[in-house]
Amino acid sequence: MSRGKRIKYLMFVGLAVTLVISLVAGACAPAAAPTGDEGAAEIAALEADVADLEGDVSAEKAKAKKLQDEIDTLKKPAKVYRWEPAVWINAGTPFDYLVYFSENINESSDGRIVSTPSLVGAVAPAEELMEVVSAGTTQAMLPTPSYYAGKVPIAAVYNTSIGLPSWVHQVNAYEVFQDGRAFEIYKEEMEELYYVEIIHERIGPMSIIISSNVPIPDITALEGLKVRSGDDHLSGPMTLLGSSTVWAPGSEIYTMLATNVVDAFTYGSAYDHYGMSF
Repeated sequence: MSRGKRIKYLMFVGLAVTLVISLVAGACAPAAAPTGDEGAAEIAALEADVADLEGDVSAEKAKAKKLQDEIDTLKKPAKVYRWEPAVWINAGTPFDYLVYFSENINESSDGRIVSTPSLVGAVAPAEELMEVVSAGTTQAMLPTPSYYAGKVPIAAVYNTSIGLPSWVHQVNAYEVFQDGRAFEIYKEEMEELYYVEIIHERIGPMSIIISSNVPIPDITALEGLKVRSGDDHLSGPMTLLGSSTVWAPGSEIYTMLATNVVDAFTYGSAYDHYGMSF
């Protein structure tokens, strides 16, 4: 094919493509808008469709709201448990722990439990916290093993223990050694005796001190001293050193000091003494 003929051929092909495209474009052109009665009928049909769609949307919204109400109802607890737990002291580290415990149980139970810390004596005396749970008077308390040392032998061992100089040693002895077998033994014994469920233990730092109305310059001054002490491993050595020891609930310490029933007392840690304004 000569150069002149090839150019004409390409031009013809280009023209053919152009014509095809133009014809297709012409075929896709929109129809003329309806007029008169025909247009009014189409508009009415469209408006009816819109009304139907709006009705469907309203119905779906109503269904969705009904389902959400049902979900909200199911999420609400069938019963709310209201606890008023106490510890053996109204201030200091144990009471601070009780506040922390209540805040956590309220949040984690999603409204099913409302725990409000109570003061010692509001529900039961400090030495009867286990008994009131056992009797069903209340549902939760945080008693101390030292108040049950005379009733359950292992409670005396499980309290601030002889030979364990810090709370770290207690954690290792009670929660780590033999996978926490010590706590399991205490738990089994107390649950069998009082028909309660012990869910956990609290171990915290404690350095036992003596608060006294009379000077105690050295260990010899313990001879003849009248001491309120609630722990066997403290009252035993003090008795051997010549003190006379007696036990009474912590709430009675002020009265015992004011009436000279005792000269001194042991009661938890230094922080507890400070918290109780001793």
